[in-house]
Amino acid sequence: MAEVFTPVQLRILGLLSDGFRHSKVELKRAADDEWMSDNALAVHICTIRKVLKPRGQDVLCITASGGYPITYQHVRLLRSSHDS
Repeated sequence: MAEVFTPVQLRILGLLSDGFRHSKVELKRAADDEWMSDNALAVHICTIRKVLKPRGQDVLCITASGGYPITYQHVRLLRSSHDS
């Protein structure tokens, strides 16, 4: 059974599809909910990752030195020689 993204998750993925890093604020704007909590955003990102990982993709959480700002980036994963 194919996984289906919610409309909010599709909007987040739409922004991330450019492969560049995006801040939480940008993702919340893309989701059309600037008042979304960080926890709610984390749940959406977690759900998106669960669907993307079997497809060889992921959403990375990237932090600058000191831990802030946090950005997110949609990436394609490369297979390792250790993968079966």
